[in-house]
Amino acid sequence: MDPVDIVNLGLGWLGKDPISSLGNPVGKVAERVARAFPGLRDAVLEDRDWTFARSRLQINKDAAPPAFGFTARFVLPAGVLRVITAEEPAGAPGAVDAFALSLYGGAGKLEWQKEGRHLLANTSAALLNIQAIVQVEDSALWSPGFCQALAARLAADLCDAITKNRSLQADMWQLYQQKLRDAGFNDGRQGSPGRIRASSLAARRR
Repeated sequence: MDPVDIVNLGLGWLGKDPISSLGNPVGKVAERVARAFPGLRDAVLEDRDWTFARSRLQINKDAAPPAFGFTARFVLPAGVLRVITAEEPAGAPGAVDAFALSLYGGAGKLEWQKEGRHLLANTSAALLNIQAIVQVEDSALWSPGFCQALAARLAADLCDAITKNRSLQADMWQLYQQKLRDAGFNDGRQGSPGRIRASSLAARRR
C-alpha cells in the first residue's frame, strides 16, 4: 500500500471520501491529513519493534561528556526514533563476554539512557553497537501490518477534527491497538529466539 491508499483506508473507516494526493492536497480533509501524516508515521514506527525498521548501527563517542550521571555521551544518527539495545563492541575496555553474562545473570551489562539526540552510557569505549528503530520513509519497505496500523492511527488521531464523533474516535483507538497486536504477533514469528553465544573460556572481564 502506498501512503494515499493507507490514508484512504483510514478515511473509509471514518466514513469519509478518499483523497487523491498527499503531495498536492485539495480540500480541508486532505490538507489536514497531509500535515499529520509524517508525524503519525514516525509515531507508529516508534510504537513497536517493526522488523523492517530495525537497524544495527555503530555510534561514536562525543568529545564532551555529560555534566553528571554518566561517563560518556554518544551521538545518535538522524532518523533514530528509538534505541532498543546498546552494547560495547567485543574487545572494548571493560566489555564483558557472553559467557560471563550467562553466569552472572547480566552483571556487567552496559548502563545507558537515551537523552535527546544522544545516548548516555557508563563506558570508556569509543564506539557503541546499537539496535534501533529508525525512520523509514519508503512505503515499499513497510509491512502490511504496519500499513493497517498506520491507517488506524490516522483515523484515531484525526477522527475528532474530521467527524466530531468522540465515540468513533475511541473505537478507532481500540482498532489501532488491535492492529499493533496483530502486527506484533506476525513480526514476532520472523526469526529464531535470541540466544547468548557462550564462550568456552572462563568468565572474564576484558
